Amino acid sequence: MDEHREDRSTVEQLYDAFWRRDGAGLAALLHRDFTGYVSEGMPLGVGGTIPSRASMLNLWSTIAARFRVAPVPEEIVSARDGRFFVLGRYRGTGAAGAPLDAAFVHVIEVRDGAIVSLKQVTDTARWTAN
Repeated sequence: MDEHREDRSTVEQLYDAFWRRDGAGLAALLHRDFTGYVSEGMPLGVGGTIPSRASMLNLWSTIAARFRVAPVPEEIVSARDGRFFVLGRYRGTGAAGAPLDAAFVHVIEVRDGAIVSLKQVTDTARWTAN
């Protein structure tokens, strides 16, 4: 398997782990030097630069405790330099139990078989309305 396919597989595994709500699986996919960015204006005071793997896992855990939502990728585009652009929708239910459907774009960089960065842009108004 070439490196590009392995990197794409890593990205696909991320979304599978989200779907299964598999915290250990998510942790295993993140590089030790991971950094992230989450759209400012997300609920629970979340947003901005996320400096480490542990911080991102904590953020995802906090969101998962209040929302039954998973990112559903609709298109994965490779930049062929270890970066992938993922377009999709967060789907599920919000904190108040109302349906949540919000568009997202993720820019994911894979290095050494692990995700070294993830930048998220989403429709935060859809999140905070729930």
